[in-house]
Amino acid sequence: MGLRSKSKKLIGDIVYYTVALIIVSLVILPLYFMFMQAFTPETQIYHRNLIPESFTLSNFVELFRQISKAGSVAGTSFFLYVRNSLFISSLTTIINLCVSTLAAYSLARLRYRGKYLCSTIVLFTYLFPAVVLMVPIYIILASFSLTNTLEGVVIALSATSLPFTTWLLNGYFRTLPLDIEESALIDGCSQLGILVRIVLPISLPGLVVAAIFSFTQAWNNFLFAYILIDRPPLLPLSVASMRLIKFEYVEWSKLMAAGIVAAIVPVILYMSIQRYVVKGLTAGAVKG
Repeated sequence: MGLRSKSKKLIGDIVYYTVALIIVSLVILPLYFMFMQAFTPETQIYHRNLIPESFTLSNFVELFRQISKAGSVAGTSFFLYVRNSLFISSLTTIINLCVSTLAAYSLARLRYRGKYLCSTIVLFTYLFPAVVLMVPIYIILASFSLTNTLEGVVIALSATSLPFTTWLLNGYFRTLPLDIEESALIDGCSQLGILVRIVLPISLPGLVVAAIFSFTQAWNNFLFAYILIDRPPLLPLSVASMRLIKFEYVEWSKLMAAGIVAAIVPVILYMSIQRYVVKGLTAGAVKG
């Protein structure tokens, strides 16, 4: 009986680690090939080697000189696209945090007529795919002459990500004890003062998670920038990288180098504040 149980455990471990290895391989291998091809000369890109015959930094050098040798973005500095993405992502994150914090705290703590209807609308809005909202958002922005502007992209991204950050922070605020806030009210502190002086400092993990979500969504977004902007100097990194895909050929080495550059900022951001992420997600998921 003991031998049989050991055999079952061994088979179970083999199956478990085999499945885990397959999943890890599916995640790691695309990243590995992207990294390898980014340092591979363009002439060797189709040799299909696991390890390149030679390594080069020329792809990154040429990428930052100009994103392509032909097309509508020729001669435009790649740093400009990085700057545009940083501007869009940072401003979207700031707007999301300011608005969603006030909205979430209102839904979590204040009492007023229509509160639960507002909460339902927020969740219902989040369920809409961004592509469904694309046409009405474009019409609204065009009526205010906000197409072909970075601010218009920021407004569009904020409109689509605010419901989730509001829902996330609402769940997080509900987990906070009421005793501290009630004591502050007795001492004469206003509701806004409680939010700023008490709630926000102890809600840092939840705020960090909301900020990471807003930033990465704006940084990786392609649809809104592609639809709303057609002026090359205003393109973000996601759309500008697509210009490396031409009708005649694809500059795979430069495209992979652009992918690495695009991944660096979110990875650094996540690694620098990862200790807040798990705590913020788990606390915000307790109550909703």
